[in-house]
Amino acid sequence: AGLYKHPALPDSDDPEADARTRDSVNPLAWNQPEVHGVWRHWRSVCEEYTARDGSERLLVGEVSVPTAREHA
Repeated sequence: AGLYKHPALPDSDDPEADARTRDSVNPLAWNQPEVHGVWRHWRSVCEEYTARDGSERLLVGEVSVPTAREHA
């Protein structure tokens, strides 16, 4: 979920804040709309391989977002 940050987000004065809290505490650095296009592209790459040889691929990742709606 941290592949993109909001374009107006400056470099953080405390870049370790998320690591210390073990949470994505800066909403402008996480789960930006652009990440969905990346995930769709990765899925399409898997589907291309499946089309070639019939073996399905699985993508596994760890994403932490604060609400069930964002997970969906």
